[in-house]
Order: sequence, then C-alpha cells, then structure tokens
Amino acid sequence: MSRLILVRHGQASFLADDYDRLSPLGEAQAREVGAWLRRADLRPTEVYAGPRRRQRDTARLALEALGTGPEVEALEDLDEHHAGELLARHLPTIAAASSEVATHAAAFATAELPTERARHAELLLRAAMTLWAEAHPSTKGVESFSDFRARAARALDRLTAGATRDRTVLAFTSGGTIGAVVGAVLELADRHALELGFASENASTTEIVFSRGRRALMHLGAPPQLPRDLRSMR
Repeated sequence: MSRLILVRHGQASFLADDYDRLSPLGEAQAREVGAWLRRADLRPTEVYAGPRRRQRDTARLALEALGTGPEVEALEDLDEHHAGELLARHLPTIAAASSEVATHAAAFATAELPTERARHAELLLRAAMTLWAEAHPSTKGVESFSDFRARAARALDRLTAGATRDRTVLAFTSGGTIGAVVGAVLELADRHALELGFASENASTTEIVFSRGRRALMHLGAPPQLPRDLRSMR
C-alpha cells in the first residue's frame, strides 16, 4: 500500500491585513512537521503544495527540517476554497439574506478585544460558508461548493494515480481542501465535508492509504506530535 499524507499549513496571520503569511507560530509548526517526519523515518517520494504562500512556505520549512526530499511540485487543485473572496465581494448581500450572518458581521465590526474579534470572525465564516455550500443565490460569483468539491476530487485522483507500491506522497494544503478530499474518499454529504474543513488543527496530518484504485482513510487531522505550546486551530 502507498500513503498520501495531507498536511494542513501552519498557522497563518488570522485577522491580519495579509492572511496568506505564516505567523511565527505557524513557521515553528511547519518545522515541527519536518522533525516529525524525520523521527518517523518517513521519506516522501513526491511532494506537492497548493498555490497559496502559506501552503508553499509550510512545505519549504518542513522539508528543510526533514533534511531531504524531492522538489515541491505545485498543484493548483490543492488551493483552498475562496472564502475570503466570498466575504470581500458579497458580505452585504449574504448578510441581507441571513440574519445569522448579519448578527456576526455586526458583532465582529464592533468587537474590541482580539479574542472577541476572532470568535465572531469564526462564526461569521461558518454561517457564510453554510450558505455557500447550500448554493444560496447570495453566494453567486465565486467558485461554487460543487466545483470546489470536484476540484478536490481531481487533486485526490492526481495524488493517488498509478499502481506503484510503497509511495509516500506529501501534499501541503488547507483545512477546507482536506475536508473535501476526505469527503470524496468517504462519499460524505456536502454539509459533513464542509464541517470537516473546520475541524483540523494547524499543521495537522491526514493519512489516506491507496492501492490500485482503492483508497481508505487511516487517520484524520492528527497533529504531528506537536508539543502543546505549538498547537492551534486558527
């Protein structure tokens, strides 16, 4: 059997002007992924990363800590869903369609404490993404949830193609994409695939084993033995 290890990127700069940048904690998490791979004697035969800087930088730092590995190959289908674009372009329309979104948007705008802002940002995102997964008219104009799931399924097919034995494929991506890939393996309903995207910790690993067209989930969202002070969700 071969294995596909999906790695969620390290902590990005949540609520900063440039989210797509690893925080200092995220950089430490990425290096710990490489250290874990080295301790476990996992030598990747192939390495892929999505197009986002946080995905590419997590791959780079992890491989530096591992001390070996092939060149990282870019795979556009490993990109995260376009939640940021959805909120930036359509928040007023979404808020008009959902009292829940409107409530959290207002609470986020007036929150003063960073913890309050983070909490309402999370709730706002979840509410808006639920409408997106349901194909609500207010979310038109960005990649649809069905197209996103199809893209994640293409990535899964690409990463598990071929019958060569004993492959260890590393793929650095994001939580939503991991949820959609696992949803494809387990044939989950849309709402379950979406919820999985919120469940994984930063720099966590999800393992899928595969052989001759068969694929099975071995574990979901396990932190790679991160010490407690390096663990985070957002």
